[in-house]
Amino acid sequence: FMQDQANLVVLGKARLLLFETFCMPTMIHQNTDNFLWFVMTDPNLNGDLLQRLVSLLSPYPHFYLVASNSKLLTPANLT
Repeated sequence: FMQDQANLVVLGKARLLLFETFCMPTMIHQNTDNFLWFVMTDPNLNGDLLQRLVSLLSPYPHFYLVASNSKLLTPANLT
């Protein structure tokens, strides 16, 4: 979320609205909680946006907010 774009606050607000409207409801209403969901965000994200993300994700123990602009290591990029 907003990786390498932390200074674009207006864009961040628009993206957060999309995230809240479309992404969160679908993840919350999954038929299983046998998954982990990582939301990557810029470590310098605007404080208000960061706080809103934290408040959205914190009730769900399998949702994680990761403040990093680095790529996650996945099986696809191990080689």
